[in-house]
Amino acid sequence: MKENYMCLKNMATTRKTFKPIVAWMGYSDGMWSFTKDAYKLKYVEDAGGENVDDSINKITYNVSNPDDLDAFHGILCTVEVIIDETFTIDPTVYNMSTFLELINIQDQSCLSFLSTQSIWRFDKRFLNSTTLDWLDGAMSQTGIERHHIHIY
Repeated sequence: MKENYMCLKNMATTRKTFKPIVAWMGYSDGMWSFTKDAYKLKYVEDAGGENVDDSINKITYNVSNPDDLDAFHGILCTVEVIIDETFTIDPTVYNMSTFLELINIQDQSCLSFLSTQSIWRFDKRFLNSTTLDWLDGAMSQTGIERHHIHIY
């Protein structure tokens, strides 16, 4: 597993092309939050991406607060890839429409992650339609092939 990871990391490191800006984010109780988990941020860097700007002075954004919502939408306009880790009891009903409803943005023209279909989730494979493979699978292997990250 480590050898596979390092091979992919080295391939990404040698690429001198565009580095997409990536945001790990999730929704809970009316709040969107951006992760600061070091290992997730490292995954992005190792895959050849760039994490959402560290100068963001807030990690959570309340969708009921107009100022928070405006700031949140401003950040989304700078992001090329979203990894949506919103927890849901039934992953089979959480889809693109659900995501768009939760981000609550009227003008979606600035959202490049929509036009490139770069919204990812990590709950593609289910057991009994509700158990996430990410949490309940056997030994995990870093990378898309094991975590079953997918686009809506």
